Amino acid sequence: MYDRHVDSIYRFILLKVSNKDLAWDITQECFLKIWQYQKDSESEIKNYRAFLFSIARNLIIDHWRRKDKTATVDLEEVAFALKDSGNLHEETSTKHEALELMEFINQLPEHQKEILLLRYIEDLPFSEIAKIIGKSAVSARVEAHRAIKKVKKLSGNE
Repeated sequence: MYDRHVDSIYRFILLKVSNKDLAWDITQECFLKIWQYQKDSESEIKNYRAFLFSIARNLIIDHWRRKDKTATVDLEEVAFALKDSGNLHEETSTKHEALELMEFINQLPEHQKEILLLRYIEDLPFSEIAKIIGKSAVSARVEAHRAIKKVKKLSGNE
């Protein structure tokens, strides 16, 4: 389970906290919490990925409450979190486009930013996103649509 999900959980957390060391700490805490839950609870986890993202999301919220700050994304960290493509020109172009896109995404409200990251970076279906954010799949889809419209408007591509 760890090997299968650690990279996506780490990327999600990194995009929310903008600090590699902190992201690794929260990632490890996320997995410790799920292992503790399995040990202490008699309930079966039906969807590990959604459960892990929910834990990660709550840990991030706890972190920012303790820090009393709003989450921002360091655009240089986004480039680090992207997967390597193997083609230097293509990789450089992709990272540049991702950095530009993140500039617009950072202007969105936090809940819309989170939905876009879960959907388009982590490639989660709306049914899992709904479980993570505690809303319906329809609501998650509508928020994603609104967020995309805002990003298009901000980028001048509307």
